[in-house]
Amino acid sequence: MFLFRKWLGLASAVGILGTVGLSGFMASASAASLPSATVGMVRVTTVALPNVNIAGVPAKWSPTTLTVTPKPYTTCTKAKTVWTITNKTKKTQVLSYKIGTGAKKALGSLPAGVKAGLCSKGPAGTKETFFIKGSTSTLALTLS
Repeated sequence: MFLFRKWLGLASAVGILGTVGLSGFMASASAASLPSATVGMVRVTTVALPNVNIAGVPAKWSPTTLTVTPKPYTTCTKAKTVWTITNKTKKTQVLSYKIGTGAKKALGSLPAGVKAGLCSKGPAGTKETFFIKGSTSTLALTLS
């Protein structure tokens, strides 16, 4: 089951994947010096979007950099996803992120073998960094 330590912004429920329930959510940057950007995550099946994998022990991002074209959205839905994360490890991975130089925020937990779609919106040039708990590997995402 997706576990969230802290809901950030507006939450939207999405369907069931096997016996695992997934919830989509959004979080926005709040620091005045940061660009206004948002990240959300939803359940997806096979989708032809830019993808990053989480694999190995300790878990690592592959690739470690990605550039995506953001889409405006109010609620993160499958139709608004612009990139995906596939957890190819055998355990649930706890993910977090930060926008620019802002504080690190919880994104959620991605169960083993699950692919999640992410919604991203914000101005071109916005930099986001994604983290895996227990790993030094980071993903550098740029909005184009």
